[in-house]
Amino acid sequence: MVIDPSIFKAYDLRGVTNRTFTADLLRAIGYQLGLLTLAAGQSAFVVGR
Repeated sequence: MVIDPSIFKAYDLRGVTNRTFTADLLRAIGYQLGLLTLAAGQSAFVVGR
């Protein structure tokens, strides 16, 4: 999977649905966030808009 590094900002992710944000990419990001959350001993994290 090719990930455009420009989507990652200091405190957020920015992109365009179905162009820079595909279902596979968002699934991979969510999976990694879940792993990091569990590794930190937490059971949840907050997503804001």
